[in-house]
Amino acid sequence: MEMQYLVHNLQGVDYLLLRNLDDYLLLTRSESSARTFLQTLMLPELSARFSCVVKLEKTLTNISQLANQPCDKFPRSDEDQIQWCQLVINLDCLSINLPFYSVKDIHNGISYDGTAKPFAYIQNSLLKNVCVFSNPIFLDSVINDAVTLKRNITQILRLSAIKFTYLHLYLFSVSGQPGVARNPKLWFDLVVSVGRKLYKIIKNHHQRVGDVLKLDEEEVIELCFEQFLLACGSWPKLKPLREILYFNLYT
Repeated sequence: MEMQYLVHNLQGVDYLLLRNLDDYLLLTRSESSARTFLQTLMLPELSARFSCVVKLEKTLTNISQLANQPCDKFPRSDEDQIQWCQLVINLDCLSINLPFYSVKDIHNGISYDGTAKPFAYIQNSLLKNVCVFSNPIFLDSVINDAVTLKRNITQILRLSAIKFTYLHLYLFSVSGQPGVARNPKLWFDLVVSVGRKLYKIIKNHHQRVGDVLKLDEEEVIELCFEQFLLACGSWPKLKPLREILYFNLYT
């Protein structure tokens, strides 16, 4: 449908067209092209062939109105960014930034039924999250410039570190076990494994990112140390891990 109806009407126009399931986003400086895009989506033929039904009351745009019906304004931040389908898009260079999930979002995603040992649960959760956060669009060196790529890599590690902090404090408060204090080296090795996991993803699937940023495994692990050190903060239960991270970073 996109190639036959939508892209065909955008020939010769600068644009970015994204789709997430049934949500479309068109960015273009041509108002006439934007109007044509919306009008095309509302063609009865598309509804009949592809069950494509556009509801103007759910459409966001900076076009004042379409077909004599008003559309809600597309929200944008003070930094010329828009948020769409959990993506933060820079309108100047069209780079895609990994959003910063709130602490509430991360905390609400924690659940533990007690069947797995706390360390194993945290380990599996963190390594899985690295894969989830490493969405190809955030590490695409064609879409994103070097600054955005570095920011997204740091953000992946930051989110993992925050998730670790809340998982550790929650699980070990429930179980009553000492956590990091019992074997700080074990938890330090877990942090290293998070950095290595991300580097492996970059190396195997996004080789150009490593070439653009000149990142090797050691540098990714150091970035990981920095984010986990910040996430540990002043929590007393995480002090042994904080001391090892600090030692490895600054001595």
